[in-house]
Amino acid sequence: KIEKKTQPEPVALEPEIEEKENLGVLIVNGEECQLREGVTRFGRSRDNEFVFADDKTMSRHHFEITATWENEKYNYKIKSVSETKGTTVSGIPINVNSFLSETELTDGDWIIAGRTEFVFKIK
Repeated sequence: KIEKKTQPEPVALEPEIEEKENLGVLIVNGEECQLREGVTRFGRSRDNEFVFADDKTMSRHHFEITATWENEKYNYKIKSVSETKGTTVSGIPINVNSFLSETELTDGDWIIAGRTEFVFKIK
């Protein structure tokens, strides 16, 4: 079960979002987790944008994805923020305590956090 939190609309300092390419999504169990400009957080805690309370193998704050507008497109980075549990991106582990704690995301990457599997898609 995914809990989606609503956030106040950010104040745009750049052109309206409609003038930019669509933001990416993470797909989990057929449901879309719509990313937002800036940071989107995932984990078991209710202060994340996407809450996975039923996955006890996921950390309270497990990973975050940052979407930044550069060179006429969004660029995406995923960062593991769990100190005890890692995240895997297309078979490559990222972990806050290792050499690689964040990496770029590209369309079709698959992410594993706890027992939850995601697919990253650019719409």
